[in-house]
Amino acid sequence: RAVDKLDRLGPDGVRLLLGEGRKDASGDFPKGAGLTVPAAERVLAFTRAGAGGRSETLDALASVIGGSAEGDEGMAELARGVDAHAAMQAAAYQTFVMALHADALAAARRDDEAIDILNRALAITETTGERFYAAELWRLKGIVLAKTGDVEGGRRALHEATAIAGRQGAKLFERRSAEDARALPAVT
Repeated sequence: RAVDKLDRLGPDGVRLLLGEGRKDASGDFPKGAGLTVPAAERVLAFTRAGAGGRSETLDALASVIGGSAEGDEGMAELARGVDAHAAMQAAAYQTFVMALHADALAAARRDDEAIDILNRALAITETTGERFYAAELWRLKGIVLAKTGDVEGGRRALHEATAIAGRQGAKLFERRSAEDARALPAVT
């Protein structure tokens, strides 16, 4: 209930409601949720998590839930969904769903698992011919590789993403991949 008042009271007011409570305009002092300051800050961080794009949102969520039982269960649920989709032998959108899962794993700093899923998704694009999301798969792989310290591998993957998107006429994916490549540090 406290978070529902975020628009009206702002973060400071909600922080008080999550803690001991706050004096309202009528002079009443309704009791708060009794959360500790760190717990209240985590709730507020969760409410701010969706302020950016998908990657920023996943990064923010991973920092809030990272290492928690609930966060790990959320990642496991994503994995079960991907597995269930594959078990139905549904080819349509399989690589898209796998990319979402890999993106979430990378945001949770589970980079090896993310790379494994991206490699499997890229293999599927080759065997099924479903390439509508291939550029984005390569872009995500490039970002994760660079994050793990393989900047050159990341650069090659982003170059492949840009080339695929260009051949497909997918201007958004082409621009995103090129911008991510330019953002990589120079390797000397």
